[in-house]
Amino acid sequence: MRALITLAIALLSVSTSADKTLQNIDDLVWKNRLILVWSNNIAASKQQLKLEAVEVEDRDIIWFLFSESDVATNYQGELTEEFTESAKQFFQSTDNQVVLIGKDGRVKERDSQMLLDSLFRKIDRMPMRINEMERYD
Repeated sequence: MRALITLAIALLSVSTSADKTLQNIDDLVWKNRLILVWSNNIAASKQQLKLEAVEVEDRDIIWFLFSESDVATNYQGELTEEFTESAKQFFQSTDNQVVLIGKDGRVKERDSQMLLDSLFRKIDRMPMRINEMERYD
């Protein structure tokens, strides 16, 4: 019963925040882990992330794929221009880049390619994730 109540509260908090217009990455701190990808070909990354949707959701990941003219994401709300610009300003250092941000808002990993298995392993070694896994076992 306690697990059902916890799940209901978690789902309620996700649904209420999901409709929110996202202006800043700080709006997601302590709620989600983030994967930010800058690439000229976001279609391949999007396909990869969609194939791993269960793993992504299990780890509370919100992903953003940035190209010159587009942003793809699994975030359910609207994105503002300010969000896109601040993400580029604070996190993008090269054209082809993947950035993993923990729930604490800190950069945990930077790479030139998106290797989901490696990112999942990195996340699964984080103390907050370990606590989540123990709590729901």
